[in-house]
Amino acid sequence: MPQRFRILGPDLAQDAATGLIWPRSANLLGFPLSWADALAAVANMNRDGLFGFHDWRMPNRVELRSLIDHARRQPALPAAHPFRDVFLGWCWTSTTKAGLPAYAWNVHLEGGRMFYSRKDEFRLLWPVRGESGVLPRTGQALCYDAEGGQLPCRGGALASGQDGALQQGVPWPEPRFEVLETGVLGAGILGAGAAGGDVAGSVAGDVAGTAGGDMAGDVAGSGVGAGHTGPWPAAGVRDRLTGLVWAHPAWLPAGPLDWAQAQELAAGWGGARGGAGWRLPEITELESLVDAQRADPALPLELLRLSGSGAPGATASGQVERTFGEAQGAFSAQDGEPVGVASARVAGARVEGVPIAGARVEGFWSATTSGFDAAWAFVLYVQKGAVGVGFKAGKEFFVWPVRRG
Repeated sequence: MPQRFRILGPDLAQDAATGLIWPRSANLLGFPLSWADALAAVANMNRDGLFGFHDWRMPNRVELRSLIDHARRQPALPAAHPFRDVFLGWCWTSTTKAGLPAYAWNVHLEGGRMFYSRKDEFRLLWPVRGESGVLPRTGQALCYDAEGGQLPCRGGALASGQDGALQQGVPWPEPRFEVLETGVLGAGILGAGAAGGDVAGSVAGDVAGTAGGDMAGDVAGSGVGAGHTGPWPAAGVRDRLTGLVWAHPAWLPAGPLDWAQAQELAAGWGGARGGAGWRLPEITELESLVDAQRADPALPLELLRLSGSGAPGATASGQVERTFGEAQGAFSAQDGEPVGVASARVAGARVEGVPIAGARVEGFWSATTSGFDAAWAFVLYVQKGAVGVGFKAGKEFFVWPVRRG
C-alpha cells in the first residue's frame, strides 16, 4: 500500500492525496493565538521565508479537513502520519462563518469535528502551502475583519491571507448541478388533477386513476400544489464538481430518522426506477455540498432553487436576502413556488414537507461512524455548515441519498 505522505526532509511533508505541503510540526509557534494574529503570523512566516518558502497560508476549511481521518481519534489523523506536536484541540482556518462574520471555522484535531469560534478566541495555527488539483474551493468570496466588518480582499495581511481573497482550490463549474430526469411529473399528477388532495395524506400505491399515468407505487404522495411539475423521486441531481449524484432536493425523504433507518432508506431509494447504488453519503461527501458563503442553509443557491426554495438565507455579510417561511405552504418571493416542495418517500410512506431551508432540517446523517464511539456517527449540520456527530439511536436527523454518477 503506497504511503500517503511524502517526507520532504525533517520539516515538511506532502500529502499525496491532495498535493498540499504541511509543516511536520503541527504547532510551529507553540502557543494559540487569535484569528487576526494567526493571519499576521503567516505573513511574518512569508516575510522570513519559513523553511525556504514565501507562499505559506492559513488553510481554508476544506484544506484543513482534508487531513482528518474520521475513523481515528486523538489525533484524528491518518495512520502512520509523519506529524509531531499535534495538539488535541482546535486549529484555525482562513474561512469566515457565513452569517456570523465575527466568527471563523476551526477544526478539532482530537476527533475531527468542525465548528466556528469567535475570531478573538485563541486557537492553534497549522499553515500550509502548495496547490491542490483535487480539493474544491469553499465558495467564500468575501473578506472580513475580526469584528465582522467587510474588507476589500486586496491589501494588508488580514485581508490578503483570507479564504475569500485566495480562493484556493478547484473552481466550481457553471452550472454546477445537472438534473437527471428519469421522468417528469405532469400537471395531472401535481397540478389541477391532484391539487385538491391532502398533501399530508398517505397516497401510496398506484396513482394512475387520479394522475392519468401509471407510476406503479414508486411515488408516495399527492398534490404539492397546482401547476407544479418536477422529476420523479428516482431522478437525481449530478454535482459536476464531484461527480456524485444526489437525490433531488425537492424530493428528500421525510424524517427525522435514526441512523439504521437512514441507512435502510438510502439503500432502497428510488424504488424500481431508481437504479442501483444509492446509499447514505460519507461525511466528506456531504460536506462537499457546503457553500461557505451561505448560511441557513449553507448550500449553494443553485441547489436551493432546484429544491423549490428559490431563496437563499443569510450570506456571510449577515444580510438576509429573503426570509424563508417556516410552514410548508410558504412562498418564495422570487417565483411563487412552495418553499420546500413536499417530500415523498418511496414505498408507501407519508408525504411530509421537508424544507431544507427551514429550521425543520437541522442536519443530515452520514455513513461515517465516529472513531471515538461506534454508537455515534458524523452529521452535516446543514443550516450552519458544521460537521459534528449524532447518537445513532436517536431520531434526530434526515437523509440525503447519494450514488456515484
